[in-house]
Amino acid sequence: MKKTRYVPGEVDQFPQTPGVYLFYSADDHLIYVGKAKNLRKRVQSYFRPQAKSAQIKVRKMVEKIKSIAFVLVNSEYEALLLENNLIKSHQPRYNILLKDGKTYPYLCLLDEPFPRLEVRRDRKKKGQYFGPFTSTGHLQMIQELIQSLYPLRTCRYDLSDAANKKKKYKVCLEYHLGNCHAPCVGKESKENYAQYIEQVRHFLKGHYGAVKKYLHQKAQKAAENKNFLGAQRYKEKWLAVERYQAKSLIVHPTLGDVDVITISDQEKEAFVHYFSLKGGSIYFAQTRHITKKMDESKENMLALAFCYFRTLAQSTAPLLLSPIEFSPLPEGVALVCPKIGDKKKLIDLAQKNVLFYQREYLNKKHTQPRPKKTILMRLQEALHLEKIPFHIDCFDNSNWQGSHPVAAMVTFKKGQPAKKYYRHFHIKSVSGIDDCASMREVVERHYRRQIESHAALPDLVLIDGGKGQLGAAFSALKALGIEKKVALIAIAKRLEEIYRVGDPHPLGLSKSSPALQLLQKIRNAVHDFAVGFHRTVRDKPLFMSELTAIPGIGPKSLEQLVGHFGSLAEVEKQEEKSIAALVGMKKAHLIYTYFQEKKKNKGKKL
Repeated sequence: MKKTRYVPGEVDQFPQTPGVYLFYSADDHLIYVGKAKNLRKRVQSYFRPQAKSAQIKVRKMVEKIKSIAFVLVNSEYEALLLENNLIKSHQPRYNILLKDGKTYPYLCLLDEPFPRLEVRRDRKKKGQYFGPFTSTGHLQMIQELIQSLYPLRTCRYDLSDAANKKKKYKVCLEYHLGNCHAPCVGKESKENYAQYIEQVRHFLKGHYGAVKKYLHQKAQKAAENKNFLGAQRYKEKWLAVERYQAKSLIVHPTLGDVDVITISDQEKEAFVHYFSLKGGSIYFAQTRHITKKMDESKENMLALAFCYFRTLAQSTAPLLLSPIEFSPLPEGVALVCPKIGDKKKLIDLAQKNVLFYQREYLNKKHTQPRPKKTILMRLQEALHLEKIPFHIDCFDNSNWQGSHPVAAMVTFKKGQPAKKYYRHFHIKSVSGIDDCASMREVVERHYRRQIESHAALPDLVLIDGGKGQLGAAFSALKALGIEKKVALIAIAKRLEEIYRVGDPHPLGLSKSSPALQLLQKIRNAVHDFAVGFHRTVRDKPLFMSELTAIPGIGPKSLEQLVGHFGSLAEVEKQEEKSIAALVGMKKAHLIYTYFQEKKKNKGKKL
């Protein structure tokens, strides 16, 4: 649903009713969600002159507000519910973070003709969900207890009326073991099965009194019918529920359904513990860590956390216990802050849990090993760079006695070769052996194209050479006006020294330094790339002049072979079939025969 947006100057038009307001930044990002009993007054408070005395974080947020939207609701608690949902969905920058427990498992009674009980970590399937359970061991114990109490099916058969008419199923081992009454073949009626499901719901909701009453009635009825074996089985089930309830009972059952919540507040974070009781037993308990964004009060954090937990636990308890008062609360819920008695003991229990969780969290946070520095971070420190060099370009020249001068560039991104950005260069404006002039030409040519195409510039340019090549590359960057945007260094092969612009003394890195090893790896990659290209360029004329004498072999065929195999020497090594795959059998035979004759003649001369 698209909401109407308002600018801050239109706040006076807002209604004076409960609702939720949403603040958006200039780039249309939701940065804050808030609730209000009176929308107009609450939003106006952010833009009044006295608001300048507010916290620095609040003032910074207000400066970023470019548009405002709101949603009207019927009560302040409905506003809290909506605020809670919006924060979970969008996680705005300036709201506290109370993360959802999506990874905790639930028990689900699936919406099927004969419902199954299934453990799920999502809520995608239709059915009634109970949980989440923070302990998988406790969850397994409950599941096994329910399965021992009631003959629920565990198969995944389709038991719809249409499927049952086909009568395509057979009873399984669970039926023979007495764990299931085989509704798949019509041995269990829907009415009887529905009774089991109703009792499972009572058990999972913590209504142990209703469960024990049902089992007691079944045992009595079996005894009246002189089915003493059946009566004994129901008695054993009743005792199993009694033992389970005794383990989880912490207060007298007459206290009724109660929610308990408490908080431990720190400077930048807070910890909240919540549990819900039914019949004197805890059936839901969780602790959450809250990341504070704008020094929120305990009352606001408790209100949001209680709304979150109560929805998650599906609680309907009419009584809430807390060490401090807060609002809003759901209709019909009374908040009590006890000082003595059983209710105070429940508060103390919750406080004990939250302090334990806080201590464990902070200990883990402080004792956790710091993440190791990456090689790129080490390289940044070693070279004193302003930023981490995620993108590195490296250049090298190659020639043989001044003939066929070429150059090459390789690119490494995040410390790994990015081969699609590798480039070859023919030297065009330099004659003879002049590595410095050649370096200046290729660096200027490459980055001029980058600037014209608005491509990203590297974080670091590495030159394979010494001071001369470094100076030539720097003059090329300066001519383009990007010498301050790109870091530039050179690595000399003899002593593996690092030269920097403006520093007369080379930088010596330890041979075992990961930073130097990365630079060497990049330098070696560009050197091999440049030498390989130079050999191809050097061999091509020889290859062309040598093989054009063969009748029937044209320039296109030769270029195809050179482009595929890389050099004359490589073509000479190939079998006739390999050459035929590119130029056909007839031409391949001519070329292969030529090279075979050439080898024979060499042997005769020797």
